[in-house]
Amino acid sequence: MNTKISFLITNYNTKKYTQWSYNSIRKNLSKDHEIVLIDDGSVDGTWDLLKELKSKDPNLIIHKNKTNIGIAYSFNKMVDLSTNETICMLHSDMYVPPKFDEIMLNYMNQYDFITSLRVEPDVGYPKSVDKLIIDFGKESENFKESEFLNWSLNNNQENKGKIESRMFFPWMMKKFLYQKIGGNDLLFLKYMVEDDDFYLRIKMSGAKYCQLFETAVYHMPSKSVRMREDQKINFDNQYNKSIRNFIRKWGVHPENIWHKENGDILVPHKYDIGLVIRNCSYKILHLLEPWCSNICIDNKSLISKYILEEQENTLYDLSSRVHHTESILKNKVVVNFDSIILNNAERVMFLQNLPRYLFNNTKIGKARHDIFDLNITSLERIKNISFKPIHCLEGIIKDNIKNLLS
Repeated sequence: MNTKISFLITNYNTKKYTQWSYNSIRKNLSKDHEIVLIDDGSVDGTWDLLKELKSKDPNLIIHKNKTNIGIAYSFNKMVDLSTNETICMLHSDMYVPPKFDEIMLNYMNQYDFITSLRVEPDVGYPKSVDKLIIDFGKESENFKESEFLNWSLNNNQENKGKIESRMFFPWMMKKFLYQKIGGNDLLFLKYMVEDDDFYLRIKMSGAKYCQLFETAVYHMPSKSVRMREDQKINFDNQYNKSIRNFIRKWGVHPENIWHKENGDILVPHKYDIGLVIRNCSYKILHLLEPWCSNICIDNKSLISKYILEEQENTLYDLSSRVHHTESILKNKVVVNFDSIILNNAERVMFLQNLPRYLFNNTKIGKARHDIFDLNITSLERIKNISFKPIHCLEGIIKDNIKNLLS
């Protein structure tokens, strides 16, 4: 095989499954492929394992993060450390079958971004078009390896040539494309929805992509951070933070991203929206700030309190987003209303679904919708939100990132 792949796997306290995944690559695929393993601040002995593996494997690159920084940073670091142009990102709870490299590389001749199929047991996750629910074991100790390998061999033949135009995990791509779109966005440290953001930027780059059915990894999803009881509180907090940052960036909740029937992602319509709110409470400010480019309220002390408490949760400079009503907003869409009568879910949903309303509205000028006064000077969509850094790294935010990455 002429093309060498760099397989990239990050780990956070999943030592047993990191070795399980590593062993599957070395046992089932060409030894010429490179493996890059990152210990993302584990405390379960992972680093000792990686050093032991490295002592016996010259084609293994290992790295240890000072603390648990998260998937986005670790993905970017692994790409930087890799020495091959073709990279394949895996999770530590994924088993790679024979011919995976051969089949994936064959499709890389026609596409820029390739997703394989996933097979996993039912652990209560929502159903998804990108995976098959087949139980070959829920723990590495009871993994029915021979049964999965037989299934995989049959699948290679039965689904030969079958593809869909969509992006999921795990994936393979060229390093230059990863770098072109800016890699994974540190806005989403430590984890959650960084993948949706990544796929949207792949889409915007014009890359050709597909999911193939001809080969599949076996995934044990119950080993991820999401399902581990020791991480539940951290997960919930991080999920809320990541969702708010995703909305700031794309103007839509990730669960409401438009998809085609086959699961292919569609880039949302992002507009330059400013909100001017009278009688605004802290609750309303916290609820609505992520949904617009700028927000004006009539209480200066509330602005100071909000920025002080919320700034640590985002890389956006909130002082450039939240203003007093004495400021004049220059946004292309300005919505003015009184929060005292923002008293039902439908009105809140109107603001949160405003991009869809604007997409269906072709009129420039002033308009009235229920309690909202709109002044629309342009319906031009915000462009290049995927290719330009939009983060503020000033003050305490910059210091926090420096501490994490040092």
